[in-house]
Amino acid sequence: MASAVAAGGLHAVAGCPPTIAALLKAGSTTLTATVKTALLHDEIAAIVIVVPVIDLWIVPMVQTRRSADFPRLQGDWVEVTSERDGAPVMGDPQVQFVSTMSISDRNFRRFQTLADGRVIEGEHGTFLLDENPTHRAIDFKSWQGASLAIYEVDGDTLKLCVTRNGGPRPDAFQTANGDNRMLVTYRRAVAPK
Repeated sequence: MASAVAAGGLHAVAGCPPTIAALLKAGSTTLTATVKTALLHDEIAAIVIVVPVIDLWIVPMVQTRRSADFPRLQGDWVEVTSERDGAPVMGDPQVQFVSTMSISDRNFRRFQTLADGRVIEGEHGTFLLDENPTHRAIDFKSWQGASLAIYEVDGDTLKLCVTRNGGPRPDAFQTANGDNRMLVTYRRAVAPK
């Protein structure tokens, strides 16, 4: 109705509330201008809402799925080595476990399987890929926040350097004392035959 009125068509009068219909029949240019202004504001509001949604959510999601690495990352990855503060991460030798990252579509899940078969659920969420010329970037998003990382996938080996607890994306596959980064190498889990 508002679009027809704004276009100058009085055929929309029948669907208008009585006060607006009376003003339109009387030829009120103020009302027509007001309707046109309201429509313009609604269009601007729609653009202000829709453009960021497309730019910040839909485009990166489509780029992720179109990435040549997207299908190569799918599956289960078992942690082989991990480094923090420039040195290997040494776990408690009394607690034996296997760390795994599972990737299915755009979802990831990290968990640890203890020697007795119990599974400890870790971080889980979604990820986005960006194949920039310098390093392949991956953003992990979970309820805990976003973690920015670079990655390298070569056959059955996946290498990640991630900044923990927020912070800038790493620029190299290395860690140093106090840089808040983790460097992890995974191998693809082989399904039992």
